[in-house]
Amino acid sequence: MAKVLDGLLLLLCAAVCAGAAWMFFHASGQAAFTSMMAITILALVSQNIRLKRRLKELEK
Repeated sequence: MAKVLDGLLLLLCAAVCAGAAWMFFHASGQAAFTSMMAITILALVSQNIRLKRRLKELEK
């Protein structure tokens, strides 16, 4: 019974994620890829800054 429930919850989660993705692309249109690229670049820059700080801590 637990496997069936897990499968149903996984399908529900997939449907919610697919709906959210559709709404994002539908609402943003042509700007979708630009906004995703901007979010990705910001995440990479922030992670790079965090890792540089961590590296300086470990060098001491």
